[in-house]
This record gives sequence, C-alpha cells and structure tokens, in this order.
Amino acid sequence: MVTAVEFDLQESERLHFDAQVKLEEGDIRGADEMAYSAMLEAAKALVKTEYPDVSDNAEAIVDAFRARFVDTGRFQDKYAGGKFAEYLFTRHADTQRHFEAE
Repeated sequence: MVTAVEFDLQESERLHFDAQVKLEEGDIRGADEMAYSAMLEAAKALVKTEYPDVSDNAEAIVDAFRARFVDTGRFQDKYAGGKFAEYLFTRHADTQRHFEAE
C-alpha cells in the first residue's frame, strides 16, 4: 500500500527533477522556483503526517514544519544537524531573490 505521504514526496522529487532540468537549460529563475516548490512540497508532506489540514500557503507550511519537526529536534541529522531545513528557511525568507547561475 502506498501512503499519501509517499505520493506527496514523489511529487517533491518530480519538482526537484524539473528544477534540475531548468537549471541545465539555463533557466535560473525557473529552476529556483521549482526547487523552492519541491522543498515546500516535501515539508508539507511531512507536516500532513501530523496535521492533514495544513494549508497550501507557503507561510503556513514553513511555520508548521518548523514547529513540528525542526524546533522539536526531530529533523536533525546526526552529522548534518539541521542544515537541510535551513535551505528551506533561507529560501523562504529571501523575498528579494537575485538570480545568478551560482
């Protein structure tokens, strides 16, 4: 049986793949937007395991993810700590994106 979270995480993986394709095509803005969507989709998938009615709003997803997984220490890697969550938080907070190939 495939769970709803697995479907949502597969959607995140698809978005990540599409972001990589856009990057390879030189579409930096499109790659950034797709990568951000992939991160949001993955965070939302995790949040929905505890809070199925989480909104599609980015702010609500990030807040719920932070409260339920990061602040509680549940999203901490033994070696990397919380750096993967920080990618989402940094991108979410950056409302004045400057797009460069780097």
